Amino acid sequence: MFSDDIWPACAKGHLQSPINIRLSDLIFDHTLKPLIIDGVSSRLAFGIVNAGQDVYFQPEPNESSVYFRDGPLSYRYRLYGGVIKFGSTSKVGSEHQIDGKTFPGEIQLYAYNSDLYHNFTLAVSRPNGLAAVSLFLQIGQSPTPDISALLSTMAEVRLKGHRRTLYGLILQTLLPNTHEFITYQGSLGFPACHETVTWILLNAPVTVTEEQMKGLRDLRMSEFKNAGSMADNYRPIQKSNNRFIRTNIYFNASRCPWRSLWSTSSVGYHSLVGAERTNYTSHPICAQLR
Repeated sequence: MFSDDIWPACAKGHLQSPINIRLSDLIFDHTLKPLIIDGVSSRLAFGIVNAGQDVYFQPEPNESSVYFRDGPLSYRYRLYGGVIKFGSTSKVGSEHQIDGKTFPGEIQLYAYNSDLYHNFTLAVSRPNGLAAVSLFLQIGQSPTPDISALLSTMAEVRLKGHRRTLYGLILQTLLPNTHEFITYQGSLGFPACHETVTWILLNAPVTVTEEQMKGLRDLRMSEFKNAGSMADNYRPIQKSNNRFIRTNIYFNASRCPWRSLWSTSSVGYHSLVGAERTNYTSHPICAQLR
């Protein structure tokens, strides 16, 4: 899929995605504004397609537009569609990692710069062309609202080429309720791997059940029922090459007996990898960060 001859940027680029986010390397940037999403409360129809390597979803034609702005973005970006990455077990699945830890899956929402470019095709290879919002999945008993409808419809497109329409999806109920994120400059995780993407990783998970993940793992990579599973459709970790990785998550590690951002109670990612919050909140100074 990532042939060096056909897609040279995939092998030779210096800003490739996904990457492992080392929390100790994060740069707190107080100038980062909250990410604003316009049109997120509308009920929208999404086409859901099994494309073999991925299952993707896109707003149907003539639906109201959803836009991303502010946060690390200097322009307005129109939602183009999304994909979901997932593993053959719940121990793997996400493309991005946090301090080497993976999650059961990762929903990636792609948007193009509608201030500068007329469509996704024009924007994909241009400067400041794309933004991608990443949502990590975690296993739980009570799934995030609207994720059930999305995943159950995805499970219906079992074979490559199958398509369904999901009506009435409200993205606002799917997205985590947080203004905190991590951001860096990277690439598409699939050919042609254009390095035109501002990645935004939200600092809160989307909850799914193990049964819902099993439904995704039943998706096939071809038109035949006995074909291989689509699971493990994530790209391997790429070199970070000393990129600046910024966050608006407030922390003050210098006042605490540990140095890592991971250790503060304001970072939601540690709950995804099993760290105990009580280990970090007893210190009298760090307790002020709660």
